[in-house]
Amino acid sequence: MPGAFCGAACNEQRRHSIDLVERLGRDLQRIVQKRFIHTALKLAKGPARLAGVGELHRFLDTGFRAFQHLDTEAGTFVTTITERERALLEQMQSGHPHPLQPKDPAGGYSEPAASGNRSSSCR
Repeated sequence: MPGAFCGAACNEQRRHSIDLVERLGRDLQRIVQKRFIHTALKLAKGPARLAGVGELHRFLDTGFRAFQHLDTEAGTFVTTITERERALLEQMQSGHPHPLQPKDPAGGYSEPAASGNRSSSCR
């Protein structure tokens, strides 16, 4: 898979994006614990709707509450996402023929399932 993904520049951008996601996740983990932020989000609902950005507010509020619900597991969630993304990037950079194929327990790669054997959740 020569030129996997889109080359060195894109790989660097992807690495940077993963770093940003990690930093955002860590920041959110701290922010959701602050009662004032939740109150401010609630108070902004009406003005956001009047300003025509009600959907954006709904998106932010839903994400905030979901992250708040993770509580102490938020760090684990962020770590899981970023570790998987970094492993995927590494596989793409190394030219792995099936970068989305997870490693088997022995640390190797199992052969991907035949295309006719896709589970319904992958469609």
